[in-house]
Amino acid sequence: NRTQKVSWTLGGKIVPNRFFTFTTQVKQRWEDNEYDTLAEVNPGQQTFLVFLKLDGIEESSTLTWKPYRWVQNSLKYQFFDTVYMPRQSAQSTGVQVYNISENHMITSQFTYDITVQPIDPLLLMLSYSHVQNYVRTLAASQPGGTALPYIPTFNSGDNSWLFSASYSPTEYLTLTNTVTYIISPNYVDFSDGVPYGSNFKELTVSTGIEWTYHKWLKISPTYEYASYRDNSLAGAGNYSANIFKFDVKFAW
Repeated sequence: NRTQKVSWTLGGKIVPNRFFTFTTQVKQRWEDNEYDTLAEVNPGQQTFLVFLKLDGIEESSTLTWKPYRWVQNSLKYQFFDTVYMPRQSAQSTGVQVYNISENHMITSQFTYDITVQPIDPLLLMLSYSHVQNYVRTLAASQPGGTALPYIPTFNSGDNSWLFSASYSPTEYLTLTNTVTYIISPNYVDFSDGVPYGSNFKELTVSTGIEWTYHKWLKISPTYEYASYRDNSLAGAGNYSANIFKFDVKFAW
């Protein structure tokens, strides 16, 4: 196997006054992967992924507004444009090498968050994020025909909310609570094929304590409740989980 990665990044920061800060960054990356063997085998045919190329560009911009010492607002935009170009070969009685096909994915994400610190020991944060994806699949990029039905570009997105609170009554003790809620309404029922996408609601609630017993010992018990609910038309992967964690960290 052989992998080659190349990327460049350009960024900047503007501070027009003590209230506003603007940062931006652009990154472009290329990645070539060649594989010796990566096969899916059935009794009549072997299919090998022999090559995968990635070509992507990323951009992120953040505007921060801090009108007072104890409150800060932030608006962030992220853009990802990635092209996946695989090549595969098939072997039954002979070897057939397919042309490189393009799979295109574009992602746009907007995030707004506000952080409030009314008193020194207490920190509150509320955040909202919207993600939109556009995916052009392998089947859409290959020549059509009666054997290969046309699959259009698939659009998907989700909305998420996050609230977190952190309180430190002493320098040795910190209490944290977090609530995350995600709605992803992406069910598409194509009449000439199977349903695509997912449609779910996800809720996560966690609470924990971090106790510094000594400078070399930290103890962190955490409880988390996680719930996932599928749209019945898109799937049946519902679950609820109670998760208990107990972390002990040593430093020397």
